[in-house]
Amino acid sequence: FSAAKSEPVNNSVAVSATAPISFIARYLLLSSDELIPFYNSGLRNLVILFARATVAGQVKTRLAAGVGAQVAARLHQAFVRDVMARASARFTVELHVDAKPSAWPEIDCPRHLQPPGDLGVRMREALACGLARGFERTAILGTDAPDLPEAYISELLEGESDVRLGPAEDGGFWGISCTRILDTM
Repeated sequence: FSAAKSEPVNNSVAVSATAPISFIARYLLLSSDELIPFYNSGLRNLVILFARATVAGQVKTRLAAGVGAQVAARLHQAFVRDVMARASARFTVELHVDAKPSAWPEIDCPRHLQPPGDLGVRMREALACGLARGFERTAILGTDAPDLPEAYISELLEGESDVRLGPAEDGGFWGISCTRILDTM
């Protein structure tokens, strides 16, 4: 933390000269009625990223057919890091891994081992655990969309419905969020 000199902004608010530009820009665009919900949304919501351990030949196998296993593994690593950086800029984030929880040592966040079962079972369990721990809304983001705008993540987490999907162009979805678990999920 740097004790940089603060400068007045809009003649009423002091902002540190070392604060990240993205935070300052967002802060200046929000009214006082919007600022507290904006700040607290990161505390009310949990974003979970599912990530496989980076093992060449075991991740991004369809992509590897065209670019090779090593390149596909490096791309997988980059995708996970990019989505993590984008989501953690504003929300509480956890990494749920398919191998030992020590996978991804370069990422500093809580991590959990995914339970056994198919993807649907693992997703339902992760969502239920986040909600059981007191988060108002829990989301799972896919890591195949590293350029996903932060605004899309915010929209997924700030909607009114019990369950929200972030639709992908290929007919699938890049994220799901919920405020409660339904038996039909």
